[in-house]
Amino acid sequence: MIDRIFRAYDIRGVYGKELTGEIARKIGCAAGLLIKEKDVIMGRDARDSSPLLAQAFADGITKAGKNLIDAGMNPNPLVYFLCWYKHKPGVYITASVDGSEYTLIKDIRKNQIFLVKVGDFIQKYINKKRSLKNFAVLSFNPENGKVSFKSIKNVFIHEINEPLYELKLKYGKSVKVTASHSVYVFRNNKLVCVPTSDLKVGDLVATADIIPNVVKVPRISLAKELWPYRNELRTIILSGPDIIKIRMKRLLSKRKKRIMLSEKGRRLLIKIRKEKGLSRSKAAKLIGISPVTIQRIELGRTRKFVREDYIRKYVQGLGLDADEFLKKFSLKEKRFNGRWIDGRTLSTIKLKNLTKEEIKEIKDCKLHGKGYPQNSIPNIIELTPELMRLIGYYIAEGNLECKDRVCFTLVRGGHEKFIADDVIFCSEKCFNIKPKIYEVKGNRIKIVIDNVIVFGFFSKILKFENKNSSTKRLPGFVYTLPPELKINLLKGIFLGDGTIFHGSSHGIKFSTTSKELAVGISYLLMQLGVLHSFSRESNKKKNRTPV
Repeated sequence: MIDRIFRAYDIRGVYGKELTGEIARKIGCAAGLLIKEKDVIMGRDARDSSPLLAQAFADGITKAGKNLIDAGMNPNPLVYFLCWYKHKPGVYITASVDGSEYTLIKDIRKNQIFLVKVGDFIQKYINKKRSLKNFAVLSFNPENGKVSFKSIKNVFIHEINEPLYELKLKYGKSVKVTASHSVYVFRNNKLVCVPTSDLKVGDLVATADIIPNVVKVPRISLAKELWPYRNELRTIILSGPDIIKIRMKRLLSKRKKRIMLSEKGRRLLIKIRKEKGLSRSKAAKLIGISPVTIQRIELGRTRKFVREDYIRKYVQGLGLDADEFLKKFSLKEKRFNGRWIDGRTLSTIKLKNLTKEEIKEIKDCKLHGKGYPQNSIPNIIELTPELMRLIGYYIAEGNLECKDRVCFTLVRGGHEKFIADDVIFCSEKCFNIKPKIYEVKGNRIKIVIDNVIVFGFFSKILKFENKNSSTKRLPGFVYTLPPELKINLLKGIFLGDGTIFHGSSHGIKFSTTSKELAVGISYLLMQLGVLHSFSRESNKKKNRTPV
């Protein structure tokens, strides 16, 4: 047993079995004999098992003649800092969740909630400790029985050197945790915390029936969100007021400044040229500009506006101060306000031709596919009940099997006729596009939204993959939506892939092969306060996890 709990960088074991108070006392005593320094710093986390282990360790190390500096219940970075600041050795007592489990994380800065796989989140931030202060995780308060988001103090990864338990509850919920992980249960009419290894069949485990929500409805800028994928979505074209501004800014940056001279200024130039005995041709050769340009400068007939650099060159060639001359005789600068310049339209531009800086300036514009300006879609997308239902229908019945097309395959007639009609209605309402309907084998129909922008919205912004049903997931922003939008999303999902069941109980069942989708729907239902359960059913073709 001792061989199992001693690791390269820590000591790990099942609380109450492999790590008891007596063992912690012996570890403290042994550490006191090995450590040369007189003072040792100790800290612990908030788990119920930590105070007992901390006290036992303290007894052992003080009996070995060491002076213990107790940092109390604090995050381990603070204990690490204290060790560094005091130049003293230290110990931290804590107890762990399997990396494959999903949980909700709150981004405090952005005020957003999103679903993550625990292991993936830790891998991303394990070396970015400063960023952790911006995130919070669901935490249970045993004093008031409420669940709330609490800031993350630290994360770490370790190999499992103890049994890994999968807790399965009556309503089908499950979670994988280590044997020493603390769990709240009701025993003798009291809420107590016990290690997982002490749980028994029939224990009443405390779980959340409703979890907190943060309401934030994002406004999605199609141009900004699709720009990173501009080389894949090469046929997207933008038009509108902000595009004209960008095109004019580009042209003006390349185009030389043009100004109009006053009649008095033009006469002065003619007078000085003649006083010098120069014809326009001779002046042109001498100064280095064409006779036609000199004619335009002096007469201002065919083109009243002439490039400023040509005027400066001519004025200086005649022996005058160009700055003084222009200050005195310049009337106005040419402005460009039209949609066309030099035969080029300013009202459109391809998404792939925009720069990162330009995309930040775009708000007022529309997007369309090449050759389909009649199917333009406004840049800013609002999340409406209709759009959330359409997303729900896609999760249940949709695919991206055809390039630049979003498809829904449904049974002809029956209750799915309502779905087909609503898909068409939602598409027209949200994107002003009427889908095409095709008949396919097996008494089925295929509804197709043939539009590259809608395709980009579903594939790139919502990040839906065209793989198989086991990869389906909810969009990341759904956990911060108001109840009405969440309900419409779930309405689309359950209408598309749900069934009503009768028997000893009545309810709605939704089946999926995607664990992430099942967990995501469960969290949405908990935010709405809807009681639900999980079950796993075997299928000859595939394993499905009904919610």
